Amino acid sequence: MRRSVYGPGEDQPNPEMLGASTRAWWGEKPEQMGAALVETVRAVMNDQVDYITECESNLRMYRNLQNSGTLPFRYLKVDHQGREVGSAARRVGMNVARPMCNTVASKIGKERPRMMYHTDGAGRLARTQAKKIQLYRDGLMYEQKLYQKSPRALLDALTMGTGYLRAQQSLGKVKHKKVEIKRIFTPQLFIDRIEGAEGNPRNWYEIEFIDKYELAYRFPDDADTIKQMKANWSGDPNIWWKNFAQGSDHATLMIYRGYHLPTEEGADDGHWCVGIGDLTLHEAPWVDIESPYAVYRWLESPDGFYGMGLCEELRGVQGEINRLLRRIQAAMILLSAPYVFVDKNAGLEAGMMRGIPGSVIKHNSRMQPHVEAPSVVHPEVFSHLDRLYQRAFETAGVSQLSATAKIPANLESGRAVLVHEDVQTERFALADRGWQTMHQEIDNKALRCAKRINHQVDIIDPVSRALRKMDWKEMSVDGFVIKCTPTSLLATEPSGKLDNFERLDAQGLVLDPEEKLEQLDDPDLDAFTHRHTAQRRYYEKLFEGMLYEGKPYEKPDGALSLKKGILLAQDMYIQALADDVEPASLDKITMWINTARIMEENAKKLSAPEPTGASLPLSPPGGGVAPALPPGMPPLPMAPPGAEPPMPPMVS
Repeated sequence: MRRSVYGPGEDQPNPEMLGASTRAWWGEKPEQMGAALVETVRAVMNDQVDYITECESNLRMYRNLQNSGTLPFRYLKVDHQGREVGSAARRVGMNVARPMCNTVASKIGKERPRMMYHTDGAGRLARTQAKKIQLYRDGLMYEQKLYQKSPRALLDALTMGTGYLRAQQSLGKVKHKKVEIKRIFTPQLFIDRIEGAEGNPRNWYEIEFIDKYELAYRFPDDADTIKQMKANWSGDPNIWWKNFAQGSDHATLMIYRGYHLPTEEGADDGHWCVGIGDLTLHEAPWVDIESPYAVYRWLESPDGFYGMGLCEELRGVQGEINRLLRRIQAAMILLSAPYVFVDKNAGLEAGMMRGIPGSVIKHNSRMQPHVEAPSVVHPEVFSHLDRLYQRAFETAGVSQLSATAKIPANLESGRAVLVHEDVQTERFALADRGWQTMHQEIDNKALRCAKRINHQVDIIDPVSRALRKMDWKEMSVDGFVIKCTPTSLLATEPSGKLDNFERLDAQGLVLDPEEKLEQLDDPDLDAFTHRHTAQRRYYEKLFEGMLYEGKPYEKPDGALSLKKGILLAQDMYIQALADDVEPASLDKITMWINTARIMEENAKKLSAPEPTGASLPLSPPGGGVAPALPPGMPPLPMAPPGAEPPMPPMVS
């Protein structure tokens, strides 16, 4: 339970329980709440200028830019007129932060976690609801392009320490309310230092940039006021990633979001608000115990909310590499050209030594002309530079060969390569777990939001295989325990489906050669399993209805495999006995089993061949005298030992 800022018996928040930079904006009147929120967010931003500057420094390191400069163009290599900013284009660079971040992002981001909703020990109804949630979830994440947005949040965490995804309903008055999943740029989300010290803040703040005309469309009541607004972020030194535009006539506005979480599940003291200037664009209760943000951190900080990024780890090494490169570059410029020593009386004119780099020095030593090329940089300097470059890879936990997509020369077998990959995978075990957790959190937040607004998504119907709309009302999850487990999206792609189908074929579960050829050409494992498990699913639905749902007795269907039905009915009958199901329901299953056995015996009798002359025995079973032949039939000839008995002649 979170600590409440309301004192005992108080209707208003207690100021003594608030952080120094936090105003109780959620306790203001609706028309004043937006202005109070803007004031609070500005105070939090001004209190965290060092954090905003650190994000800029880390991102500039990733982009190989200078770590100092002045607004408005310190984040770019050139200004709006194409002029170089500082010496960005002239200096030599050996950027270790960018290849390191890209390599780690590729290793972690290649896994696209897909949440699988399933049950443990549940019945058919619970499994059916879990499959519906799975269909709904897959459709929602495909619609919102989750796997295009989450890698950007991963790169944010590697460069600036923390990455964010937000799942929330559409803002304002739109025709179709829907769930929107967005990646939030790291310096646009703020947490009060005091509240976030333990990593579980109650208030979340975000600044968002939106076109003024879109904002006016979403909030028609304030449309005229919004259209008259100027860019409220222009010239603000804290908004360094936007301030390369000149003037305040830009059509993009900055709005402020605030979320005050409830004290506990079911409490009514949560609130959220969207404001700009003195306007309260939106305010409403916030009923969810969690914020709409899913957070990913490269490294957890022992104290505080924000994480530590890979660029922060490499800052010291990158700084030393840059310093050495500047000295090497200066030495190369000064001493890399040779010196030509020529006697003044040698009779050599300047025009005779064309195309010779370096400097010509004339002297009176009466020595023959000669060239001197001094040692520019001591070899130890280059050795130290190489050591620093290698230390950077060790700090990140990435081998230099991985960053350059090479395999070590001494690894010859495929097994050795796999072991080499496993060693590096263990280095990122916690990072991989955090990557899966972020996707699990955004899944849960998006589904809770979809439930509140009954969001519709496009799905492929498992029965008709046609595209249709599905909303949350189709699912009834009350009373069921449905688990969410991270899996890989690979199994849903053609390569993964083909691999799973080949495993089924290797186990002898695919018998039809034509089906094998069809699956190899167009792998659709869902259709294959749905078709081949249809009979079992029908029987489960039938028996559960009679046992647990009070449905009337239904006689067996002779067109189905009665043997499979009898075996499954016996298992479910025993399970129902253990569950203390009422005897009347058990009698339905008993009657079904007995009827199915009789039908099965009758089917065997009907399928047995009719006795003909060819099957007449020469002697009755167990010995004795053979039956007499029909009148007029000649005696059967004797067959040699070991031969088949002769066919009796046809009677005309």
